[in-house]
Amino acid sequence: MAKGPIVRGLLIDPMPSSWWKLHRHQVLLVVGVLVGFYLCSHTSDAAPADSPRPAHTVPAAPTSRPHSAPTAQR
Repeated sequence: MAKGPIVRGLLIDPMPSSWWKLHRHQVLLVVGVLVGFYLCSHTSDAAPADSPRPAHTVPAAPTSRPHSAPTAQR
């Protein structure tokens, strides 16, 4: 006598993965990039750039009258 197939349980399709489980790596990547950009743009570890001093190429013409403001003698 031929034996029939043995049924050992019911095969059911697994539940589809949730949106979070499918996309969490992308969400965390975007959050990490945004946090990194925020931290880098709001820190000022570097020394502030010195403003360049004005360079005089031609000395001032001498005048015969004294300065109007008193200056300290060195």
